[in-house]
Amino acid sequence: MRQREDHFIRREIRPMVFGIEDSLISTLGVVTGMASGTGSQSTIVLAGIVLVTVEALSMAAGEMISSQTEIEVDGLNDPHRPIVNGLVMGVAYVLAGVIPVGPYAMFAPSTALPVSILATALAIFLLGVWKNSLVYRSRRSALMSGLELLTITLAVSLIGYLIGAIFGVY
Repeated sequence: MRQREDHFIRREIRPMVFGIEDSLISTLGVVTGMASGTGSQSTIVLAGIVLVTVEALSMAAGEMISSQTEIEVDGLNDPHRPIVNGLVMGVAYVLAGVIPVGPYAMFAPSTALPVSILATALAIFLLGVWKNSLVYRSRRSALMSGLELLTITLAVSLIGYLIGAIFGVY
């Protein structure tokens, strides 16, 4: 059982963590920027849904192509791996994208903004902790791993917010 789990982790952890992390960061940046720039709940939700859908498909396709290229370069015969990696990437992206977009579907933008940021910050911190726990030989603490991802996420969302505030139209 442990060997099967290790095999899964080695093959699928990269697209899973990449999909979750990228979705949380980019989606939060976009919806935060849209919230500060437009203040329109429907526009924010629409932008979030479009972004998550298009990016999930793009990331899944990119992961499939990258995995296939890696297999060809290494001379391996594993026709299912690119498909599985692409699916893992796409599903991870969509599921994670719900976290920053969801509050805008439920609350007015003024309430949704802090809820979205806090929920995404918690999710990205927990992703860092989880990722660290999967990397058995990690020399970093789980707390540091979580804080690293959290810092990156908050910096990106701040940039998205500032761009929306500077260039937005109310």
